[in-house]
Amino acid sequence: MNDPYPHDIEIEIDRAALCRYLRLLPILLLTGCLGSFGSTCGLLFTTGKDNRANLNSVAEYVQWVFIGAGLGALTGLLLAFLIYLIVYHFPSKKIAAALHVSVEGQFLRVTEGFLHRRDRKLHFRAIVDYTCYQGPLMRYCGITGIAMTTTAGGQGASLNVLAVQDATKIRDLLSEIDRLREDEKPA
Repeated sequence: MNDPYPHDIEIEIDRAALCRYLRLLPILLLTGCLGSFGSTCGLLFTTGKDNRANLNSVAEYVQWVFIGAGLGALTGLLLAFLIYLIVYHFPSKKIAAALHVSVEGQFLRVTEGFLHRRDRKLHFRAIVDYTCYQGPLMRYCGITGIAMTTTAGGQGASLNVLAVQDATKIRDLLSEIDRLREDEKPA
């Protein structure tokens, strides 16, 4: 069977959009969790048993409820922002730059991670299907991912690649190359 595709193909990744996605996801999760937790703690602190005796009216009580919840939420948001800066903001650009996907003969190679590198080389025979996926935040950032299910069991059975440019075309290209090269003898 004639194979019209080059032996080695580099799959393009939208690194800027991937970096934006990797930065937005944790900031949304951290601010939501720590903001609501801080708001609850502030609310409980200002309306506790010790402070209730000092409140003379319902209006004063409501005022302290809003002050406590607001100060607690602000504290939670500041903590979330500090955690985000230290843990997520700076590494996200390196994580996006470290993602490489390529076709090498009858193998698909995915390299990811900058601290803990993971270099995975899959034979096309091991890949069962290709799926394009896109969540709401991915849609907002303008990226699409390709998920590949493999014959391996357990945790390594699925391989997800984020921010593939022209993901549907690449999915179709990979499945066509898979069909042509899965029974090919190693070079």
